[in-house]
Amino acid sequence: MGVEHWVDWFHDPGHVFRASAVLLGVGQTIATLELISVRDALGNGGVHPWPAMRLSVPARPAALRWVREAAFGGPGVLVLLVLRLLAAATLVVASTEPLASVAVVALAALLVTFSVRLRWGQEAADDLSVQVAVGLAAFAICRWVGGPAVGLYYLAAVAGLAYGTAGVSKVVAPLWRDGTALGWVVNLRSLGAPWAADRLVERPRLRVVLSWAVILGEVCFPLAVLLPARGVVAVLAVGLAFHLVVAVCMGLNTFVWAFVATYPAVLFAWNALHR
Repeated sequence: MGVEHWVDWFHDPGHVFRASAVLLGVGQTIATLELISVRDALGNGGVHPWPAMRLSVPARPAALRWVREAAFGGPGVLVLLVLRLLAAATLVVASTEPLASVAVVALAALLVTFSVRLRWGQEAADDLSVQVAVGLAAFAICRWVGGPAVGLYYLAAVAGLAYGTAGVSKVVAPLWRDGTALGWVVNLRSLGAPWAADRLVERPRLRVVLSWAVILGEVCFPLAVLLPARGVVAVLAVGLAFHLVVAVCMGLNTFVWAFVATYPAVLFAWNALHR
């Protein structure tokens, strides 16, 4: 199968939806299992207790407050996590688009709800996962009523903005341009990679080269849809390799799934421009 033929497979919005839904489902299954394993941190004695979290949540009518307190308390938040796990796992194994559509709408609602419960302490991958779920849910709802595939174009735009803004924020930062920030990142106590830090500390030129490779890759990512088929596939392959390296070095395993879940939509947008 040639590259052009493979890319053409993503011309079908149904194929794109299922590919992105499976990737999102795998990532959210992993993320939810991790949260369940540390669920005590969400209890009143943990580092993310609801009594403290609620202070940053706007006041609501009494009836809604009761629902919120029941859902976001200790037992309630575990129920939310179990439902989230069920929806995510369903996305992975769903054999039909209607079942996947119901699951992704449910997952989107649960992720948005959980973002209210966990007001801080989440990663950028969590925020991106919410956007992916909302985009896929919008596609599913539009599909039910015969609307256009706006959700998939939204996902492609989210991918471009996520990479582009990350690159711009680095290019304007002197410490990223001279490689210093990269050395700090790999030397973080909680997420760093000591073996990588040891190799980079005495190689300032390598740090600069790697920093600029990341910067240019992120800044130029939104332009991938303008490239020929082999070009856009190469860009996505490099993006996947980058996230795999980050996952190995820093343990940010959910970043891989969150970002790669947008890639089918990028190929869908590419097809819309070139076909």
